[in-house]
Amino acid sequence: MVERVGMIGIGAMGSAFSGHLLKSGFTVTGYEPDSGKRDEFREAGGIAVGSPAQVVAASDVTITSLPTMQALHDVAADIAANPTQGAVIMETSTMPLEDKQKMHDTLASVGVTLLDCPVSGTAKQARDKDLGVYLSGDETAHKTCIQVVEAISRAHRYVGPFGNGSKMKYVANCLVAIHTAAAAEAIAMGVKGGLDAGLIHDVISNTSPAASSAMFKLRGELMVDGDFPAQMPLALFKKDTTVIGGFGRSVGAKMPLFDQAEALYAAARENHPDEDIAAVYTVLNTPD
Repeated sequence: MVERVGMIGIGAMGSAFSGHLLKSGFTVTGYEPDSGKRDEFREAGGIAVGSPAQVVAASDVTITSLPTMQALHDVAADIAANPTQGAVIMETSTMPLEDKQKMHDTLASVGVTLLDCPVSGTAKQARDKDLGVYLSGDETAHKTCIQVVEAISRAHRYVGPFGNGSKMKYVANCLVAIHTAAAAEAIAMGVKGGLDAGLIHDVISNTSPAASSAMFKLRGELMVDGDFPAQMPLALFKKDTTVIGGFGRSVGAKMPLFDQAEALYAAARENHPDEDIAAVYTVLNTPD
């Protein structure tokens, strides 16, 4: 029975995870370099400690949600230097597979099991408990984590050996990138043709299931409003698209649609780096 959960990284996603875990009755111990986020975590009922290794030592299962590859390696180094034998860690970030594999091997050498468990969804979906989780790695350890996963997500699947979770996330994010750009292109075309953007969104979302998509519904609303509060900022999404493109090239995949979409996101990033990826619409819906 898992009663104590660790949270390393308490940003947009990590704070949503810890909130659900606390509401579910788990004791949650966390580490976060940002003092403001630490204070919010304490106010919500979490126990803040001074290092990643201390989180792992206090927890039955630990979740990591990290912003950069450097953070991933720093966390791995701290835990490896002060290991808790038999610990299980769920790594939920979107990172290059080789970096996750390095973390896995580093921790395995000191008796710590790392699972590759990226999540599919935005920060808002994380707050709404509307995420998918792709679990991969040691199957026995994965079963230990089921209670935790069910507390933070809508759906989860075990997808096989370590690394398959990241590969599945690359597939998912490839589709997110293409679907969002496709939604922007279609809405912009309709607007250019004289249709109201709100009418397009309403009609396609509610009467054309074969044409609509989750991204059309979710991010199409932002395009209609012309306001793009960040669920996934364009600047941050660059990390994900770089990872996806790198993986695709490494396996020899042909990705013409993804490459075209990434070119549109690059153009949108120039003026809207801190806004949601739905701001790709501004590149396509330009004045005549």
